[in-house]
Amino acid sequence: MNENTDMPPTQLHLSNKLIALLVVLVIVVAGVSGAVGSYFYTSSTHQSYSATLTTPVLHNPTPPPVTVHTTAGTIASITGNILILKSTNTTVPNSTVLIDPSTKIIEFTIKNQKAFQAEVAAFTKANKTGSKATLLQPIMTTTTLSVADLSTGDRIMVTSTQNIAVLEKFTASKIQVYPKTQFTNQR
Repeated sequence: MNENTDMPPTQLHLSNKLIALLVVLVIVVAGVSGAVGSYFYTSSTHQSYSATLTTPVLHNPTPPPVTVHTTAGTIASITGNILILKSTNTTVPNSTVLIDPSTKIIEFTIKNQKAFQAEVAAFTKANKTGSKATLLQPIMTTTTLSVADLSTGDRIMVTSTQNIAVLEKFTASKIQVYPKTQFTNQR
């Protein structure tokens, strides 16, 4: 008899074989059920994914809320501190923009090309000779404007602190005036 158990050695050996057989059986059953479950899971996922590819997407009549603070367009008219903006925004094609004393109006101007090229040449020459080069200034400069400087036809970008996604009338916090093009002499 074995000191640790009350069973004879042949029964103990048989008991160990039975336990080993049960462990192997559990592993095999788990593997088979995992494989079968995996097959059905991937089959159902593939079918639902295929169905979403062929199912037409319905138009949602109530889109999620959108926050918009900037719009661009052309000044259609201007009277005093109120301008009508013909916007590139398709939701509100014409907006009434109120300009108050705190509205910043900035115009971007493109430098004269010959002057800018001369600056670049001087900068390059100074770098090649190892002398101290003056940093290049941007190709565009900004100028602060007043409402009186704006005119019909100017292309502008308007920023507001309000959500202007669907507003037809709002107050501008900043107006950026696009530079005049070399071809039309218009902004």
